[in-house]
Amino acid sequence: MNVELLCLSVLQGGEASGYDIRERFAKGEEALFANASTAAIYSALAKLHDKGHVDPRVVRQDDKPDKKIYQITPAGHAAFVEQLRAAPRDDTFHSPFLNFLRFSHLVPADLVSDHVANHGRQLDAQIDQIDRLLTEQTSDARCCWALHLRRLMAKALRDGLNQFTSQAATKPQKTEL
Repeated sequence: MNVELLCLSVLQGGEASGYDIRERFAKGEEALFANASTAAIYSALAKLHDKGHVDPRVVRQDDKPDKKIYQITPAGHAAFVEQLRAAPRDDTFHSPFLNFLRFSHLVPADLVSDHVANHGRQLDAQIDQIDRLLTEQTSDARCCWALHLRRLMAKALRDGLNQFTSQAATKPQKTEL
């Protein structure tokens, strides 16, 4: 999905500010499926407004700049649903960390250990985040199913990392998975 559609996906659940949408991509369930920068979100919201897919309303705030709250329009909902009818693109998986591991023999072992430990903490945090979302989940069964599947993916990566770590400890010169 492009960022416009990602914004519309969040607004399907109700109105939100650009900041609220960004928080969903930073800390909410959306963070597990897509990424969108703050600049990209605000640019997408402006384009969606120009197309008539969202209606912003201004909320005055004391001692702060005014805040825009966006609501999806019927045309925005129809455009979102139309995009859902199209076959999704193939999943892609790009991992700078796995690419690092491919060439980890070229850097000091303590650096490899640090990066592996850091990546393990990131995976653990991701699994914890999913568990928290599943506990707090108020969405429908389809959303829960997607979160469970995403948890399995993160857990498989964590298990693979554990396997790499244990093999690297016994075979520091050559590691095969």
